[in-house]
Amino acid sequence: LRAKNIPMSAVQVQAVSQKGECTLDLSMNIFSGTATGKVQAKAKSQPLQTRVVKNFSGIQAGPLLQALTGSQKLTGTLGGTADVTVQGASWEEMAPTLAGRAQVALTGGQVQGVRLLPQSLAGVNPLSDTFAVERLGGSMRFTRGVGTSNDIALASPALQATATAIVDVPRSTVSGTANLRVAGAPPTVPLVYSGPFEAIAYRVDMEQLARNLAQGVLSSPGSIGREAGNLLRGVGDALRR
Repeated sequence: LRAKNIPMSAVQVQAVSQKGECTLDLSMNIFSGTATGKVQAKAKSQPLQTRVVKNFSGIQAGPLLQALTGSQKLTGTLGGTADVTVQGASWEEMAPTLAGRAQVALTGGQVQGVRLLPQSLAGVNPLSDTFAVERLGGSMRFTRGVGTSNDIALASPALQATATAIVDVPRSTVSGTANLRVAGAPPTVPLVYSGPFEAIAYRVDMEQLARNLAQGVLSSPGSIGREAGNLLRGVGDALRR
């Protein structure tokens, strides 16, 4: 069985219909992991109201992203939960009504072919476009089709990062900010990102980086302060270009 290029096996469905409400209990295997959940639909409601409660674990992120987007820029093992509601009978009707909460965590993976920081950023330790991920996770609350997250965190030997995100499901766009601390580098490097799901663009917030560096120079005497000072001069040169 396949849905949207996602192969599913060991699919089990138990359906109960009573007083205009249909409940489906589901379980299946997806990309080496498992997904279980419940779908409740109130058929008498106009528009149709549906609640989806989902739990998943052990799913391989790389093959999943390959199936959904055509590329594997992130690998690892996915787990999480979701409890959301929608209204309507088609995706066009459902997307603007999406509400609820989801939480996702990825462990033991790798970012592949993603250049988070420009190589020309003076004074910042270089960050490879491929690096290991110990954990990447966060939660998101949806209201009227828009999801908001303020607790995204990434742990990696290469860097530590926190991020926020606003996901507009009907428009298929995302925007937010991220703060990166590359291993061994004194400043926190701020990023701003936005765009459609398939072509997200991001850039370094140079003005905020300059403020972070100035604070580092004032609060960190010695070698760290000197490193921050060198980087601050590099940022100044970049802002004048």
